[in-house]
Amino acid sequence: MTKKIKFKTNIPNGYFEKIPSCFIDRHGSVGQLSVNEILKAFRDGVVDGLIHGIRDTTQSHHYYQEGYDFGITLYSRQIDEEKEQNETFK
Repeated sequence: MTKKIKFKTNIPNGYFEKIPSCFIDRHGSVGQLSVNEILKAFRDGVVDGLIHGIRDTTQSHHYYQEGYDFGITLYSRQIDEEKEQNETFK
């Protein structure tokens, strides 16, 4: 007879509901390829927001849009800090 093992994790309840079902494989875990796709989309969004300042309208991935918003936030913080530095040196 096999005994089920219950593991304790630090993963909060509801964590996997945030991951789109297309990234969860048949065993109920997120595959490494899918994680790489998520990270690539997020990084592309950050670069577009921080460096280019223009959203790529062909990107519909949720994590691209999250990355873009993060990149824009970083850009605006950078601009604010530069303004503060310029005002203190005047």
